[in-house]
Amino acid sequence: MHDWAGEEEAHDQTDEESLGDFPDEGHAVTGVVASISDEEVLVDVGLRTLGRIPSRELPANVNGKPREALSVGDEIEALVLDSRYGSLPILSVALLHERLAWSERSAEGGVPTQTSDPEAPDFQKRGGRSVSKPIDYQLLDPVEFLQSNRRLFIDTNVFMDTDARRAGGLKRLFERGHSTILANGNPIVVPTKVIDELTKQSRIDPSGESAERAEAIKKAGAALTFLESASDVGLVRKDLGDDTNPYADDLFLKLFERFASTYEMCLLTHDITIKLRIRLLAHRLTKRLLVGTLTRDGDLEVDSDESLFERGFRKYKRHATHIAEGIGNFKDQSEVAALKLLLNDFSKAFGLKEPTVIPGPRVANSSSPTPRRTVAPTPINPFSPRPTLRPSDTPLTFSMLPTQGDTVTRMSTDRSGALVLGALLGEGGEGSVYEVDGNAVVKIFDKDHLTRHRKEKIELLVGRSLRAQGLCIPSAIVRNKQGEFVGYVMPKASGREFQRTIFNKRKFEREFPNWRKVDLVDICISFLEKVQYLHSMNVIVADINPKNLMVDEKKNVFIIDADSWQLEGYPCPVGTPMFTSPAMLGKTYSDDLRTMEDELFAVATMLFMIVMTGQFPYIRTGTDGDMVQLIRKATSRSSTRTATTRISLTATGSTCGVTSTSP
Repeated sequence: MHDWAGEEEAHDQTDEESLGDFPDEGHAVTGVVASISDEEVLVDVGLRTLGRIPSRELPANVNGKPREALSVGDEIEALVLDSRYGSLPILSVALLHERLAWSERSAEGGVPTQTSDPEAPDFQKRGGRSVSKPIDYQLLDPVEFLQSNRRLFIDTNVFMDTDARRAGGLKRLFERGHSTILANGNPIVVPTKVIDELTKQSRIDPSGESAERAEAIKKAGAALTFLESASDVGLVRKDLGDDTNPYADDLFLKLFERFASTYEMCLLTHDITIKLRIRLLAHRLTKRLLVGTLTRDGDLEVDSDESLFERGFRKYKRHATHIAEGIGNFKDQSEVAALKLLLNDFSKAFGLKEPTVIPGPRVANSSSPTPRRTVAPTPINPFSPRPTLRPSDTPLTFSMLPTQGDTVTRMSTDRSGALVLGALLGEGGEGSVYEVDGNAVVKIFDKDHLTRHRKEKIELLVGRSLRAQGLCIPSAIVRNKQGEFVGYVMPKASGREFQRTIFNKRKFEREFPNWRKVDLVDICISFLEKVQYLHSMNVIVADINPKNLMVDEKKNVFIIDADSWQLEGYPCPVGTPMFTSPAMLGKTYSDDLRTMEDELFAVATMLFMIVMTGQFPYIRTGTDGDMVQLIRKATSRSSTRTATTRISLTATGSTCGVTSTSP
């Protein structure tokens, strides 16, 4: 798998705090006193901003004299009251003490499962005012999910957690649950996919990594040793799952949906996205399916619907901002595409509105890195999902087509200027590609493919200012000296065409002698990531074929020839028979719009041929090699709909299948 995918799964700690943002309201933080005045105490909690404790939020024994009760350098623990205050987050030591006292009183009758008691500190009036922000989570005892009719699961990132605020929580969970697990014969479930991810992370060379990342890698190795021992004595089950999906998130979701009627289930994770997905699933099925994090005391912390929605929205904003700043990667693109739909469904299900208060400016600690500039994220504006077919294409008139050494003009949404066409990199069926300065190339159409549809399609793509790694999306239109449209600028792809590598077994084995099936699966995932993003923008690749796909030695896939993509009613005018669905066979590509089922047929065929190094899925011994007839015969036994809709592209790849007995 790609590094970003593994790192997201294993190192996404809390989605907010791990990137330096201040924790959400209601969370406890530990810090060091940085300065003291009669009005307030400033606390350094090791993030990108200081916390502010007003004098009224100090314990009663301070008696209004913080300078006498505290010293710079003292360690202090407080509860976050408001992390969205205009300049500094507001903390409270007094409220934290009340909350801890309430927890101790409640512990005699068990850990409270709700915070609706009017005597709980969330609702108390203190100092003549009501607490403006309730504690947005519940504390539960995870041991209850070790009973025979319940199941407890742990995600990868919990084992690799480096946050000191939760240190020791996992150890305390096993200490508290040890006897219950053995008495009920109900071990904690750590699926095979989590074991695989921990194994992969533990093999990463930590040299050159940040101290936090190196510590997480070390923890992955330690976790594997512990899980082996815990499995031997019956505390952990790590045999659940299969190899049909590369991501643990999809496996968890599949298991929870499959066994929701049999067990009450709980997942421990720090990943906001899977938390949202399971909360939605529980709502839809009206079953008790929980997801949360462990505290340092080994308790289960479960966000309220409102808190979870707000944290998901912050995650969406963060990834969208990366894209807007031009530093976004494919992970950012995929997260934005997935979270947009997920948050929309979540808001409808729970009657929530988009948060209107965005965190205010932070004041950086002098020893902390300068926070990245924040800008309003570019709105995610997909193309029309149900366009109508455009009128037939027509050729464009032109005076001359530039070649190597000629000067052309590039024009985009943010800049324009002159370019000199460099060396000819290649010629295809539609035009020629030339080298230019930087990591870009220019495609100049030939006279037979310089058409109105291509021009208008390129203008639409350039106007969206889309950027995604591995997708050679046009970034500027190109005009000749007479100002006539002749082509476009696009990112430069690396690697070689599938046709000359993966689809040629001898060349594949010669160029990539160390690659195995698992590496080909990684290539499938990289390909699906790109396709999923385009589908989220209502773009159909359409002409999927091994000449339009490239792969480099790092298993990064690139999709080229964006001018053939189908969008906004502009059809893809070309195609390859072996990747054409039965419904499109015999039709003129330029006269019809392809459906998502047509697209998924091509995607499924490509995935098969990647894994089988070029073997066509419908080829049979003794046939004459007529691809069209082979497809028709093979698919006549079942409808295209049944065959293709088994593929569901999500933010993390294709859906998983689960083969097991009982979780």
